[in-house]
Amino acid sequence: MTTTTHAETEAKFLIEDDGRLPDLDTLGSHGGVGTPHDVDLDATYLDTADHRLLRQDITLRRRTGGDDAGWHLKVPGGADDQERMELRAPLGGGDAPDADRVPAALVDEVRAIVRREPLTPIASIRTHRTEHPLVDADGSEVAVLSDDRVTSRRPGSGDEHAWREIEVELTGGRRKALDRIVRDLRRAGLEPSPYPSKLRHALDRPAVRPPPPIGATRKPVVGAVALTYLGEQVDALARFDRDVRADRPEGVHKMRVATRRLRSTLATYRPLFETETTEPIRAELKWLGQVLGAARDAEVLRARLDDAATQLEVDLRVGPVVNRIDTELGRQTRDARGDLLEALDADRYFDLLDQLEGLVTDPPLVVGRARRRGREATAKLVDRSVRRVRTAATRAAERPAGPERSVALHDVRKAAKRARYAAESAEDVLGQPAARLASRMEALQDLLGEVQDSVDARVALRRLGMVANLSHENGFTFGLLHAQEATAAERAMDGYDEVIRRALKPWR
Repeated sequence: MTTTTHAETEAKFLIEDDGRLPDLDTLGSHGGVGTPHDVDLDATYLDTADHRLLRQDITLRRRTGGDDAGWHLKVPGGADDQERMELRAPLGGGDAPDADRVPAALVDEVRAIVRREPLTPIASIRTHRTEHPLVDADGSEVAVLSDDRVTSRRPGSGDEHAWREIEVELTGGRRKALDRIVRDLRRAGLEPSPYPSKLRHALDRPAVRPPPPIGATRKPVVGAVALTYLGEQVDALARFDRDVRADRPEGVHKMRVATRRLRSTLATYRPLFETETTEPIRAELKWLGQVLGAARDAEVLRARLDDAATQLEVDLRVGPVVNRIDTELGRQTRDARGDLLEALDADRYFDLLDQLEGLVTDPPLVVGRARRRGREATAKLVDRSVRRVRTAATRAAERPAGPERSVALHDVRKAAKRARYAAESAEDVLGQPAARLASRMEALQDLLGEVQDSVDARVALRRLGMVANLSHENGFTFGLLHAQEATAAERAMDGYDEVIRRALKPWR
């Protein structure tokens, strides 16, 4: 089923049933008001029994009436609750048995949130809407002001809840135009609605304002620092799960990074937690990271070799080199993605998501350690992660050139990742010093990542060369690409001494 995406920027206001609209002709200093028209909308909202979607400020509805009848999934799309992304799918076919079934494409978008729980109706909402187009001096529509008279009912209840609200949606203008309209509506006496959606109003669930940043609190404790960062990454994991399932660019990479950050943070802040709870979670995060890694590495390798081959002069591309790369690595990429999607629909993955949610909502903290003052205790934990990099770098320097040093440098890269994520988790309380440390560790990680990518590419090129030879193709080009990769690794390592020196500089 085809889905479409629609960016939505709107503001809501409450108004009395018998209240008068302000003068729309001058609202927001636009050009005037178009011809109003009425429409009746009927929507059924679905969620899990414990409102998992609503807790993430996500709404799912099946709506009839208006020019956008269909299934609508709204997810947060910006820095505030006025910006949303709406994914739309058409309604089912009339009396067909699956006409009321949520489209699979929309279910996939929220699979990491609902997991194994069924989506069932939680409210039905009827709206009689009068739309007033707001136009600019040229007559082009800037926004639409909707005067909505709303009635809601919960399943199994005969009770109805009614209210009236004003909704202003930006349709053709810039965000500043909406800001001006909002300003004028407030000056006219309208109060912004505490409910960012009609569903929240129907259920009497006002918007939940996020707590202030950890760094803004007077005396942050180290446990709060760890839990804040963990919570951000748990949310990121669910968010990027949607991108992976929809095969959006960089989805696998971003989900893999969130997984690494979670695992690394549990290691950095290990002394604060009851490890009999967190170590099994780390083990499962390692499994998830490996599945994501196989898919991501296949993507990166194929793109790297494709790019390298197509950039060669034509007379250096002997035989069907690009086709061979696409055939062999394309199969590997498809297989890895298939394995990943299978893993993301497995009970093992959903169990992990349940455990991560519990980690944030009911954290297994060692109370005495977690209540230590945040800045000092956090800095000590970050220092420990930096010492791991120093130790790994010393061992790598002692190894002879060749495979042993390559393995040791890979350990340096892994330690640099942990130090980077530790520093990122501490930025709210430690400020610029932590941000600078994270940047230096990222530079080290990137340099060694280039070296490792070259190693992987050379392994793949040797295999591709042998396959080509067995198929009676000329392997010259694969040998040439192999030599180029060796040179690329050498160039990267030329900068290693300076990058490792900067990474290990005192950071505070």
